[in-house]
Formats: sequence, C-alpha cells, structure tokens
Amino acid sequence: MLFSNYFLGGLSSISNCSSLFRIRLEDNFVFRFTGGIPYDIFHALSLEHFSVSNNPNLGGILPEKAWSLPVLRNFSASSCNISGNFPEFPFCKSLSFIDLNGNHLSGSIPESISVCENLETVIFAENNLSGEIPVKLGSLM
Repeated sequence: MLFSNYFLGGLSSISNCSSLFRIRLEDNFVFRFTGGIPYDIFHALSLEHFSVSNNPNLGGILPEKAWSLPVLRNFSASSCNISGNFPEFPFCKSLSFIDLNGNHLSGSIPESISVCENLETVIFAENNLSGEIPVKLGSLM
C-alpha cells in the first residue's frame, strides 16, 4: 500500500510484479501519476485488489485486458481522467467491485458484463455513458 504519497511518473515500473496481490496507489494529489494504466500490469496473475483512484492526471484508457486477471476482485480507478470505451468482460469470474466514477468513459456498458457472476457493486457515475443498461446486469447484483 502506497496511497496518499507524493509519487509522480508512470505506473509501468510495477508491471512485472507477478506475485503482487494488492496495489493501492490512490490519492496522490501533489505530484501525480501520469501515462494511464499500463496494459502489462495485468501480468500480475495474483492481483486481487487494484486501486489508483484520485489520481486526476493518470488519464489514458482502460486496458483491453483490464478484467482478465483470474483472481481480481476489486478494481478502482475513479477520478483518474480515463477516457474511451469499456473493454469487454470475457474473464471476470472473481470480480465483485468496479469503481470508475468521475472519468470520461463513453459508449455503452458491454453485454459481456453478464459473465461477471460475482459482481456486487458497480460505480459508473459521472461519465459520458450512453445506450442501454445491459438487462443481465440487474440479475447479477
């Protein structure tokens, strides 16, 4: 846990930590992380908890494999200026919590979110989402 510090730069230096199970890098308001969530951070196959919330200069897009980690339960990246569309949810059996509040996500929530059978909480408020809410999303929670 490295939250509420004064880190700066990108997150790529932690992407090769294959045995890492918890990453908490939120609330770095003075010197901020930049460069987005690196796509290769998801090589951390033991990762259960990922939180980079409240890093408004992080930016970037959600990596295509954002939900593909086998034991990922919690994914939090609120208030990070993330943009683009949601990636598909092909492998998210363990995921129970997603917080992407206060970003610039657009488009619709993919129907594939219905494979997230353990999903209990989704927070997608304050984005630019459109389209219909997947019908199966209501049956998951």
